[in-house]
Formats: sequence, C-alpha cells, structure tokens
Amino acid sequence: MDFEVLKARFFEALDKENGSITAAARAVGVNRNTAFGWARQAGIRGRVRRGGVNRRL
Repeated sequence: MDFEVLKARFFEALDKENGSITAAARAVGVNRNTAFGWARQAGIRGRVRRGGVNRRL
C-alpha cells in the first residue's frame, strides 16, 4: 500500500476513534510510534485524558 494512502487512512481512523492515536494506529495497522509522529507533525496531540489535561505536555 502507498505510504500516503496509509497516512490518509490513519487520519480518517483518527476521526472515527475520537482522537485516540493508539486506537487509530491499531485500526490501520501502523506502528504506534509512527502514528504519533504523523500526529505530531500535523499538530495533533491526541485525545484529552481524564480531568481535561494531557499528562505529557
């Protein structure tokens, strides 16, 4: 599969998984670290954790 197509599928899955990068990566079949890199480059931090604050800032 083409790399850009896979990346596009990841971002579609990210919407379906309510912003969970790990769940979107699993759904598309990419490595979690790769998915976090793509999200970071796009300026996405992932789903907000309980309490409304990301633990890793």
